[in-house]
Amino acid sequence: MPEGDTIWRTAATLRHGLEGKRVLDARPDMLKRLAGTTITEVKPVGKHLLIRFDNGLAIHSHMRMQGAWHLYKRGERWRRPAWQMKALLETDDVVAVCFGAPVVDLVRDETTKIGHLGPDILSDDWSVSDVGKRARAWSSGGRRGAPRPARDCRDRQRLPVRGAVAHAHQSVDEDERPRRRAADGALRDRP
Repeated sequence: MPEGDTIWRTAATLRHGLEGKRVLDARPDMLKRLAGTTITEVKPVGKHLLIRFDNGLAIHSHMRMQGAWHLYKRGERWRRPAWQMKALLETDDVVAVCFGAPVVDLVRDETTKIGHLGPDILSDDWSVSDVGKRARAWSSGGRRGAPRPARDCRDRQRLPVRGAVAHAHQSVDEDERPRRRAADGALRDRP
């Protein structure tokens, strides 16, 4: 399963091969209107990947369990079968192909796809204090206003993206001790 670091490396590869280049061909049909546009940015956001264009549109993709973006020189043989292609962007020297991704959308407003996510800890514009504030706000909003334990926020993507909740755990409640699951299934304080 592609994790955040895999998407980050994929974005770096695509950025190097695509940014600033004009799209000669785009497939499938929903992407055809990208032909003639210029790729302005390739950006990872958690496990999501955005490819932005100078006409205000963006390709939003999420790899889930089986998806992958590949970058090929024009005319180079693909490593996966053509029937698995979900998106293709061809420039004068490279072809970017997304294989097997269950989520590939063409969007104008990316917030409809990624607006619910918290800050991305691999980006330059996040802070531990922001994650702590989000975690504190989330932990105080349990059922009927009851506080939620800090350990329960580790899977909340609205806090930080990419599993950086370890920082949030410590900033939410310094008194709450880390837990471990004992052989009998009960949660116990770690020594």
